[in-house]
Amino acid sequence: MALLKDTVITGDLSTTGNTGSSSYSINDLKIFYGTCDTAAATTAKVVVCPEFTASNLVAGTLIVVKFSATNSGAVGSITMNVNSTGAKNIKKIYNAAVSNLVAAGEIIAGISYMFSYNGTYWVLVSGLDYNSTGTVNQAAVITTNGEYCLLHANDTGTAAKNGAAVYKSAATINPSTGQITMKGKPVLYGEYAASTAPSSPVSGQIWFKQATMTVEEAKVLVVSATASSLPTTISNANIKSDMVVIKHEIGNPSLVSGSLSFAMSAGSATISGSLSGSTTITLYLQRSR
Repeated sequence: MALLKDTVITGDLSTTGNTGSSSYSINDLKIFYGTCDTAAATTAKVVVCPEFTASNLVAGTLIVVKFSATNSGAVGSITMNVNSTGAKNIKKIYNAAVSNLVAAGEIIAGISYMFSYNGTYWVLVSGLDYNSTGTVNQAAVITTNGEYCLLHANDTGTAAKNGAAVYKSAATINPSTGQITMKGKPVLYGEYAASTAPSSPVSGQIWFKQATMTVEEAKVLVVSATASSLPTTISNANIKSDMVVIKHEIGNPSLVSGSLSFAMSAGSATISGSLSGSTTITLYLQRSR
């Protein structure tokens, strides 16, 4: 084989020979290829790679492994033994540190993964699972309080959408309480069961209640009364204290001197002003949302 030295290649570069080889050399750096047929629940993964020997088990060695089964065993004890060179724990880069695999199902059957040996562990070079919308899928729903990245999820799957803590110093998600904290200030809580928010809310909190709107809340409520003098009160159980008058009609406008004012309370609306005779007053009410 000819040795090229100080040679500039201007066309396409191709290689010949080593057909069927399980390793490829670029500038003396070998990238090995192996397969793993170990059962899903077995944590001791065995990788077959005929060209891999003990002399190759050095820091910086790269290997691409295709797995035939999705992992389902305890993630903290998963090991990989390449061609009988010794079982080494599988790790990944997570939250800016070398960590265990996050959950079962992170290694998927039929997918090839690259690992780098760091002298102690086989470190997964890339294991992000992207769905069709481009968000990162995690195999298990988050149940532990902690600091997580806030990502947008468009699909309907149950997989949690999290990753490295992008807002690590600012955002904390607490699944046990349904609370998100920003910079130490709780700002968002989940649905509360009572008809009103907690009696002692903290400044900065936002509460919401999931509820079905009544017909009166969704449409304009029309109420009427016949009055000969003012003030007069219209009683109706559907009147809410936060309603506003969006329109009013007077049966005989000439009997009204000046303008009318309206005061709302739960179950009633009080009309004030000057009225010189008997006429019908109709109010069109709507909740001020």
